[in-house]
Amino acid sequence: MPRNPLAIAEVDETEPALIRDTVTTIDTKGEQETVHEYFQLSNFPAFEKTQTGAIEPYLTRYGESPDHWLKANAYEYVIELASGRAYR
Repeated sequence: MPRNPLAIAEVDETEPALIRDTVTTIDTKGEQETVHEYFQLSNFPAFEKTQTGAIEPYLTRYGESPDHWLKANAYEYVIELASGRAYR
């Protein structure tokens, strides 16, 4: 099973289920990007900035190099959530 794309969504806690129209792709393999067959966007920590509510995952794009699946860079993503909503 592929471990990409990296996506985020809001959870409807009454169901529980994802709210379909909030599913957003954060990163994925580009159409013209040549990657290793083991390419994956998984196994990463994420933190919430208490001052802003932004979510900050840190991720290694394993397999981003077609030469070897462990040859990869690490990335920091900053996901700012829509204002005016309550987050816990």
